[in-house]
Amino acid sequence: TIFYRKEDVYPWRNNRELSLNRKPLIVYENKIIFGYRTLISSVYFLFDLINNATLKAHSKKMKNYISKISEKRGNDFNDLVYNYLCSFEHLIVDKKVSKINGKKIVDDKNNDLGDIDVLYISTKKRTITIGEVKNFELSRNMYEIYNEYLKMFDFDNNKSFYNKHMRRVTWCKNNIDDIINHYNLKKTKWKIDYCFIVNNPLVSNKALKINIKTYTIEELDKHL
Repeated sequence: TIFYRKEDVYPWRNNRELSLNRKPLIVYENKIIFGYRTLISSVYFLFDLINNATLKAHSKKMKNYISKISEKRGNDFNDLVYNYLCSFEHLIVDKKVSKINGKKIVDDKNNDLGDIDVLYISTKKRTITIGEVKNFELSRNMYEIYNEYLKMFDFDNNKSFYNKHMRRVTWCKNNIDDIINHYNLKKTKWKIDYCFIVNNPLVSNKALKINIKTYTIEELDKHL
């Protein structure tokens, strides 16, 4: 049995399970009413939700499938960012970094802090940038903007992407000598910086005036 939420009938919410796009058949007085174009559109809409990994799956099998698609989309976008950064001659670029100079990226209690999605070093600016790559759907209303904020930038939540990423940045600052040795950099003064690289502009960052360093690929070259 599938239990729907009351939010599924709110017309201002996107990706509702009880929207006409998802439920194109209307039962009225023992009759089924539908439009051919709406019915056909609903099939394509369903496939789009699956391919974008935004379908709210209920079965374990479909949840696993959506999870695999989401992981692949994230890895593909990470590779796209990595390849783009590699096209700049003055940059040293690495991806999926879990160890630097033989050291794991862990906190003071030896808890794994996760991989660095992309690490790029500007030999011109003497800057080492720790990048977090996120493949997000564009937020289209205030509800989605607020959820985007909670997921990305909620400073009071240790599990927000910003807080998790800044723990990796702190580790890099504390181990900058290992980074210099690992990438054979000149023994001079280097600055550790950070950024988020996203596939779509994060509306919450500007709408709520958070001012976190967040760039799309198209905006990256202005900061390299």
